[in-house]
Amino acid sequence: MSLSDRALLFGTFDPTATITLDKLSGFLVPQALAVRAFGFSQWALALPQVVEGLVTVAVVFAIARRWRGPRTGLFAAAAFATTPLLASVFGHVMEDALVTMCLACAVLAWQRAVASARILPLVVSGSWVAIGFQAKMLQAWFVMPALVVGLLLVPSLGRAARWGRAGVLVAVSVVGSVAWMTVLQLLPPSGRPYIDGSTSNNIFATVFGYNGVNRFVPHLVPGAVADFVSTVTTVGASGSSPLKLLLPQVTTQVGWLYPLAGAGVLAIALTIRRRADRALGVAMVLWLATAALVISASTVPHAAYYAALSVPLSLLAAVGCSAAVRACRSGAPGLARLALPALVGAQAAWTLVILGATGIAPLWLGIAVAVLGGAAVIVAVARRRGAVILAVASMLLAPAAWTASELDPSLAGSANDAYGGPRLESVGFFFRATGSLVDTNTFDHFAIAPPVLWSPPRALTVERRALAGYVRAHRPAGGVLFVADSWESAAPYILDAGLPVEALGGFSGAAPSPTLARVRSGVAAGALRFFLLPTQVPPPHAHPTERERILDWVTRSCTWIPDDAYEGATTLVRQSLWDCSPGAPR
Repeated sequence: MSLSDRALLFGTFDPTATITLDKLSGFLVPQALAVRAFGFSQWALALPQVVEGLVTVAVVFAIARRWRGPRTGLFAAAAFATTPLLASVFGHVMEDALVTMCLACAVLAWQRAVASARILPLVVSGSWVAIGFQAKMLQAWFVMPALVVGLLLVPSLGRAARWGRAGVLVAVSVVGSVAWMTVLQLLPPSGRPYIDGSTSNNIFATVFGYNGVNRFVPHLVPGAVADFVSTVTTVGASGSSPLKLLLPQVTTQVGWLYPLAGAGVLAIALTIRRRADRALGVAMVLWLATAALVISASTVPHAAYYAALSVPLSLLAAVGCSAAVRACRSGAPGLARLALPALVGAQAAWTLVILGATGIAPLWLGIAVAVLGGAAVIVAVARRRGAVILAVASMLLAPAAWTASELDPSLAGSANDAYGGPRLESVGFFFRATGSLVDTNTFDHFAIAPPVLWSPPRALTVERRALAGYVRAHRPAGGVLFVADSWESAAPYILDAGLPVEALGGFSGAAPSPTLARVRSGVAAGALRFFLLPTQVPPPHAHPTERERILDWVTRSCTWIPDDAYEGATTLVRQSLWDCSPGAPR
């Protein structure tokens, strides 16, 4: 996408733009533009996410400040910024960074629309949802039920105006979300890349089937490649379980402030009839409930999915803390004066439960939380100065420490898995699995690495450079350098050297592109010659995929090139090069 305008436009896997990614590629556009501007490096790839993270922190502050005041805004921003998962999400190339920012911006614009009764901010809100859809498709719609219901609760508007504005929001969001998909689908297949994630070259099957509802109901949307179905209930954080969000693998990432968020929900419920901001309160509760329900009911292949909970959790936690502080300071009689110490005690207890459940939390952290929490409770009951400072410190200390551990690169997660901090393997509140519970990267092995201010240009390994040189010297002029059996085999040549390499089956590995007919015609025309395949190609299944048919045809019809023809002292492990030129010996 940084090398080719066509690849950037369609979001393709390969520089020659023959097949798209198996998802919408909007989340990668900022990265591609950054690489075009600054070159291909670690910091150029990370820069857009860092900007998106800073913007999201500022937007969360703005929402909470308008909602309940500047102190609530500061706490919401601090809660969001000290969420361990987010430090990793906003430091790596992944869809969740952009969609999180977009939905926070959508809520801010929606909040302005509710306060001013104007249509334009509502259009802006729907546009942000649409941009978020380009980043992570249906996940951007998690917020839609909440915003629609919230609009129907705005007291300053009549019934017709409420429904009309809800219609505007839905129309802008949905039309904006599917606009590019519709344009892409209307283009003739010969004028665009093949749509990965589908068996029918259909972007709607990819988005709504392969990446959408087919993960819950198999084959509901036809034309999608292999369904990922969440039918197994498991105690693991990646499975489908109603208790998933209580597992320490999840709570250490996004769930430190559950009690505070619960207090925020309670505060909204107690004041819903008399507060003018009840629309926003109900919307945030519904947003969190929608995201929690969908995530609990589905398999979660990557920890980054839990970022969908982060914005409403932070906002509700800030409201809960704010309500307790106001009750303590108001001089209200009875139980109201105990709201803050009770909340601090509950939050400290929950934090200690999480730390204990991990089995690897440092002792000093648990002691510090207990001491600060106990001191905050005592000072709050006595209504002494400093109660709020102690309370906030006890609430945010553990998540801040877990987040700070990501200064160690081994604890910082990756673009494939944004799990931040010491990794928990098989631990739970009520069970202990046999074998190793955690990996070796814990607080006991903490080491801060210096920042990467400059990274050298990427380069192929010696073995891959030798293969590429051989193919360059013998391939037809122009066109594809060679066809690899999978995206894993093709990716190093694309990422490290920008070579025009094609992969069978695309990123999903199951898309029928290229077809056997196209491969054979390309070989016959002299446009395709070389294929990089596994050394041991398994026989095709009874009902072979297009990829398997191509592998079978190449191994039966083309010539294996001896390793010493293009390799030196070292060799490519478990990979072999095949020559399909008509003149090659059989």
